[in-house]
Amino acid sequence: MTTTPTDPSGEERAERSGGDPPLPVARWGWTGELPPDELRTVAPVSFELWRRGHQWVDRRVQTIELLDVESVRQRLSIDFRIPTELPGDVTLAGRRTFFLPIAILPRRSSLAYFDLRDESGQAIPMLTRQENARLTGAMLITAASRAIGSAPRPPDVPPLQLSDALVTYLASIPTKTAGASRPFVQPVLDPVNTLLYPDPAVGDELLRDEDFRDLLGICASCSFIHVPLPAERGERHIIKLSFSSPWDSRLPDRKRTWSERRRAMTTWLGWRSETRYLSLPQVGNAESFHAQVGAPERVEFTEAGMRNRRPADLVRPLAADAPDLPDLPGDALNDRRGYQQFSPGIDAQKHVYVEASHAHRAGFIWVRFRVARHGFLRAVAAVAALTTLLLTLFALNGENVVGESQTAAALLLLVPALIAGFLIAPGEHAMTRHLLRGPRLLTAATGALALIAIAGLLALPESKPHPKVPDSLLCLWWIEAGLGLAIAVLLTLANFLPRAGSREDVSAPAAAEQPFTEPEPEGGSQGG
Repeated sequence: MTTTPTDPSGEERAERSGGDPPLPVARWGWTGELPPDELRTVAPVSFELWRRGHQWVDRRVQTIELLDVESVRQRLSIDFRIPTELPGDVTLAGRRTFFLPIAILPRRSSLAYFDLRDESGQAIPMLTRQENARLTGAMLITAASRAIGSAPRPPDVPPLQLSDALVTYLASIPTKTAGASRPFVQPVLDPVNTLLYPDPAVGDELLRDEDFRDLLGICASCSFIHVPLPAERGERHIIKLSFSSPWDSRLPDRKRTWSERRRAMTTWLGWRSETRYLSLPQVGNAESFHAQVGAPERVEFTEAGMRNRRPADLVRPLAADAPDLPDLPGDALNDRRGYQQFSPGIDAQKHVYVEASHAHRAGFIWVRFRVARHGFLRAVAAVAALTTLLLTLFALNGENVVGESQTAAALLLLVPALIAGFLIAPGEHAMTRHLLRGPRLLTAATGALALIAIAGLLALPESKPHPKVPDSLLCLWWIEAGLGLAIAVLLTLANFLPRAGSREDVSAPAAAEQPFTEPEPEGGSQGG
């Protein structure tokens, strides 16, 4: 057997060659990564901060700005005070640092343009996605350990223990994408799964714990955003987080139905408001929550609302065999069923404000909007009516029109010229352009009718002293007049629809619970 000589060190090579010894090789350590021991220290503190958010977070303010048809810009402001007895600080660069769970965000790869700043406007760092996922998984394990640790046991019976397989499952859930985490969440919610729960008592105690179920519901599709903040206990801070994210055109986790497809046509015509939904993984865990949605230029809201429930409801479809959660103290019915708010009426901004939002809540905000009632819709409806009138006069006085074909053609050419001014709008917001796609196409069709009428008129041979109008041309004009009338009616209706929402059946956390409803489709109590 032959052996391969080892490679001499740099010093040995330098001595053999007679040169100077090289510089020592540096030992590299990756920055920002939490060692396992510090992870075990931070996770229980983050879990308690999540449970007691109303005791250290004064308010959360979320501002939502429409960027285009598919995305929004969210700005989240968190006003908080570090608890005076907060443990779990970590020394980084010689300074006391706290890892604070300031927000919960969906695990969607399309989240972009993160910007995190403090109250002075200075940029501050945050943990990477992998680090946040590891810390979120450690929080989930902490919640599970706490749930089974508080279970009463006889003195001679050993305490309950989490199985290694369950710990692995819990740690891996936040590392998966929202869709890929479902196969890992479902076995955790199955108390008879012998792989995860060799001791059936562990599954029974774990799945009856409200904090664990709520945290599992959040971790199924979201992750905590932790910020390492060098600070002293008792200090007050304001952290501002902004990012871009997509929003949905239907309820979260809701497939498109046939009724929605039928309503799509009236929405395209401008008779029905456009509806968008935005997930709110975190509404509670603060003394108050305020959401504000602003509309771009020439767009206005007809209604807005917010619906929230316990995060455990996010995974309720996967928990068919899990035991029911116990009733909560206080306003149990309200806590279990959640709450909803509506902001009816026409407005350029919509506000939803929730006081005493300390209960864990996750849900969504939804808005309905239309094009502002300005000159465009009225003008194009008038142009369509004028075109219909001219085509009708052409059909009724065909001989005179043919006799003055050049004058008639010049008169009809005014219609496409007017329409061109309505169809071209440089610098227009993408949402305005989206809402006007139907009326603009109808307006373009009106111009096409005028051009077709002109083409039929100019295609006739030179006029005679008593010209005869072909029946085919008269039939064409009558058909175009009918189409023009239909377009004028459609555009006129778009001036009156959609109407403003008028619902006021608001239920807040401290108020008596109203029957829980979905956002009503257009044409219900909202009208239009």
